[in-house]
Amino acid sequence: MSWGGKLVKQATNIAPALIAAAVLAGCDMREQIATSPVAEQSEPSPAAPEQVTPKSMVWNWTNEDLEGWQLHAPTGTVYWPNDGGIGLLAASDDEFPDVAIRSPVMSFNGADFPKIVVELETVVPGVQPDLHVFYQTPEHGESIDYRAAALDASLPMPNEPRVLIYDMTALAAGDDDWTKSTITSVRFDLPQGASSNHIVRELRICYKDDSACMPE
Repeated sequence: MSWGGKLVKQATNIAPALIAAAVLAGCDMREQIATSPVAEQSEPSPAAPEQVTPKSMVWNWTNEDLEGWQLHAPTGTVYWPNDGGIGLLAASDDEFPDVAIRSPVMSFNGADFPKIVVELETVVPGVQPDLHVFYQTPEHGESIDYRAAALDASLPMPNEPRVLIYDMTALAAGDDDWTKSTITSVRFDLPQGASSNHIVRELRICYKDDSACMPE
């Protein structure tokens, strides 16, 4: 056999061995891939809850809707002035009617809302100012032991629009109860007097950082 013939025969004998080795190597590689641990896909972190900044609560009853507020005095009458607000007329047969309006049920941290502001107009004056705000918490109902008085507690008179300011951090009774409590409702009392007639143009429960809500 020529030298060239030997090379061909040797190449022919080697080729099957190389193919077999390649096939075995491929099998080993596939086995390694199949048995290799797969990195776990971590769950995406949940989005942080959106921080909602409290806002001042404002009522002006422009749509002739009580918006959940209720007349406290059963003998009084609610009416709607032409230019907004809510009119409260006391009964004529009660010398000292306890006319007030009570808010709908709510829930807020009293410390975040240190002021209540009421814009009041008087049509027929009462005889006793009685300008108090009472409130309820999960721990107590309305009580003379928990109340705020208007900073200007003089009797409102006709043609003298009054902005009543209540500092809920300095209660007339109750110490610091407001700032330590969850408030569930408030009640605004008007001056007492038979046939007294007042218009609440606006009532605001002011958030602590809302300077526009709280007049100086």
